[in-house]
Amino acid sequence: MKYKFIYFALILFLFSSCYRKSKSIVITDFSNAIIDTIIPNEKGPYSTAIFEIEGHSNDTIKVEFYGYKRKFTGDFKRNIKMDYYGGIGTGVVFKFDPYRAKKGELKIKYGIY
Repeated sequence: MKYKFIYFALILFLFSSCYRKSKSIVITDFSNAIIDTIIPNEKGPYSTAIFEIEGHSNDTIKVEFYGYKRKFTGDFKRNIKMDYYGGIGTGVVFKFDPYRAKKGELKIKYGIY
């Protein structure tokens, strides 16, 4: 019985982790905007969109991810989890706009799970 549970847990883990799509970036160059899109796999059972940002900037920056739009200034750290209802072929767009900031360092992770 113990081995059946371990086998079931392993299969569940594999199915839940196979269709994760995420990206991590570090931004230190505030001279250009960044736009990126995550395209889901056709058969992927996604349910969550996750956005994590940590860092600092000398002035206001703008970020946008799956309808989440915010401005950040100074030191900040934010973790956002949202329900994902995207369909096949619909990409999830990430946008970074340095807006007024000229310096800083950001660690950003975003994806669909």
